[in-house]
Amino acid sequence: MRNRNIILGILAVLLAGWLIWSYVVPHTTLSEGPMTYTEAQPHSPIPLPPSAENIRVATYRHMATSVAFIKLQAPLTDCRNLALRLLPGATPEKIKFAATQPSDYPPPASSPRFTTGQLDWFDSNRVSDGERYISSDRRVVIVISIMSNDDRSLPPSMGTLYYRQDE
Repeated sequence: MRNRNIILGILAVLLAGWLIWSYVVPHTTLSEGPMTYTEAQPHSPIPLPPSAENIRVATYRHMATSVAFIKLQAPLTDCRNLALRLLPGATPEKIKFAATQPSDYPPPASSPRFTTGQLDWFDSNRVSDGERYISSDRRVVIVISIMSNDDRSLPPSMGTLYYRQDE
């Protein structure tokens, strides 16, 4: 009987420690540079397509707050399939505007979870030709840049996907 109480006490302490670590301590992930699929997938809150390359990930999780910024390059079909898998039923809006046009969504540099400059690589507001998918609650925005128009250094079948999940 005494051993059972000791074991239950240890389990209760471990459970309390895990809950405190999981929900009270803030968790931040910020990639130092572009990563491969293998390097990025463990840090990504979304499933990445295996064809993805030049992946950047920034996440913040604290209690009920969750923020994520992901940028990757992949074939356009993989980018579109991922967007539709993450936001089923979403209808893409065509993006055709000058890169200087203001967006409904502030750049992530204004995110209180990261300091200015940490997310300069997340430049979805500069997309001048592409598609935008928005969740019904407007917490998730996916922008796909069509490379043939925004980055002429890559083949026209490639795209850049920007995933943004706000609090």
